[in-house]
Amino acid sequence: HTRSSLTINNTIIRSNVAGEDGGGIESDFRGPLLISNSEISGNSAGTRGGAIHHDNSYAEYVILNTVISDNVQSGDDGVVFIRGNYGYLYEDNGPKIINSIVINNEGGLALSGNDEGTIIGNSVFSNNGSFDINIESNMVPVVKYSYVPTIIGTAITSNNISSGELGFIDIANKDFHLTESSVLIDAGTLDISCFTFPETDKDGNQRIVGTAIDIGPYEYLDTDDDDVSDESDNCSSVANPDTTTFNVTNAD
Repeated sequence: HTRSSLTINNTIIRSNVAGEDGGGIESDFRGPLLISNSEISGNSAGTRGGAIHHDNSYAEYVILNTVISDNVQSGDDGVVFIRGNYGYLYEDNGPKIINSIVINNEGGLALSGNDEGTIIGNSVFSNNGSFDINIESNMVPVVKYSYVPTIIGTAITSNNISSGELGFIDIANKDFHLTESSVLIDAGTLDISCFTFPETDKDGNQRIVGTAIDIGPYEYLDTDDDDVSDESDNCSSVANPDTTTFNVTNAD
């Protein structure tokens, strides 16, 4: 893929193997790329970018509403490796990782290059080995309203969470829907430069159900207001009825 645009939507990229870079996706091009509503898991690379290896792009690169988990590589770089000089042409319109999850990988996100336009927002980084985000060279990303325990290097940070209960339904089985105890609920922002948010989450459900957008690809839903998430509730779509008393008497 070189200069054309590419959209990867509602796609599962799983259990692939690369001898060198990019176990799941390997890209080296100048055209826009959008990865949305997808899962990239269980891939491996011989060197770096067990999930994604993206090199030398000058166009917008967006990862949105996507789960990246259980990927590995032999090198020390992250399972998501992004390098480029985006700011050279696009200023603030550099790569973005929005409302996504990078979890349970051997290495997290590695950023390299000469760019100040990278934005990471409303995203989760957890249990990724020695680092969740590693920033190299002259890259100075904005990391905001995200769950990030560890950042190596220089970043412009604001309103991030470094601890607390993620509240996923079942991490072991890759169910990253939110339960009512999650610190991610109403903890995100719509203030992302040069980005227009979609109206729906990864499941196609409405975004911003509460007071603010949630962190991660799934919005917390509790349609019957019983303080139990719809994903955990056997009666999620039926509101609790009013209590009515009937007096029944035997009749001849």
